[in-house]
Amino acid sequence: MFTQTVTLREFMIANKAKKVELKLNKSTGKTFGVIGEETTLLSKKVSTINAENFNELSVSFFESEDGEVQGWMIHPTGGAETLVEFTLEDVPELKKA
Repeated sequence: MFTQTVTLREFMIANKAKKVELKLNKSTGKTFGVIGEETTLLSKKVSTINAENFNELSVSFFESEDGEVQGWMIHPTGGAETLVEFTLEDVPELKKA
């Protein structure tokens, strides 16, 4: 479960980081990120970080349902298509005259 999400840019600024490093753990074969003093997991949907995808990435704090795994993860920024938008002004009796 994600409990906090910010853009990669915001995370770097908050951590006073000038770079993001992707590193390979040779023992596990897994790639992880290093941003300033923070170590992050890397979503399976992210294979690299560069100028083309930088603005499309976010960093979220997550915790597994059992609470045993927690930390930061770099992942694609989620997005949802707006299907309907409703405001109180759409209700006739609340519409401003």
